[in-house]
Amino acid sequence: MRNRIRFVVIVAVIAVIAVGSLAFAKKPVTPPPDDDVCSYPQCVKDILCPDIWNPVLCADGVVYSNLCYASIACAPGPCCEIGGIAY
Repeated sequence: MRNRIRFVVIVAVIAVIAVGSLAFAKKPVTPPPDDDVCSYPQCVKDILCPDIWNPVLCADGVVYSNLCYASIACAPGPCCEIGGIAY
């Protein structure tokens, strides 16, 4: 009887750990596929970017200050403008 209780407790602990790890796993961010606010940055390293705050969210889940900075970072596309758009 004690072995069964011990087995059930161990299985329950493993289940809680598994469910908890799935709950905190990083989920990929997918920007909306609207062509009006999304674009694919080119990987360009030798450019000067303006310091204008026009944030974009790229497919890697990183928010860049504008599309130019996303291009310097070679961010994967699409990158979508998030100014005024609620996510």
